[in-house]
Amino acid sequence: MARSVIKTATSPTEVKTKSGDSVWVCRCGLTSNPDGTCSGNHRKFKVSEEEPGEMYAYDEKGQRRKVAVIDLDEDDDVGCSGSCAACAGCGGVGDED
Repeated sequence: MARSVIKTATSPTEVKTKSGDSVWVCRCGLTSNPDGTCSGNHRKFKVSEEEPGEMYAYDEKGQRRKVAVIDLDEDDDVGCSGSCAACAGCGGVGDED
């Protein structure tokens, strides 16, 4: 089964461990690290150069291509729980940026 996951973040977020160490967690979705920590691929693949309002797909080699924007209207059942901290009625596809 394949699925599309929409990510709008272009950089990682810092999380502090109990010992005070910093761990950088990927938010762009392009990390090559299996544990979800940032691998720096957001810089390598230049996600900051993506055009606002456009949607992109990346292949395994990091090649970017523009794709059609997915339009999810209120009638689509995407399982939104409405529980994310920045809930804006996104229908479950938003990214807490």
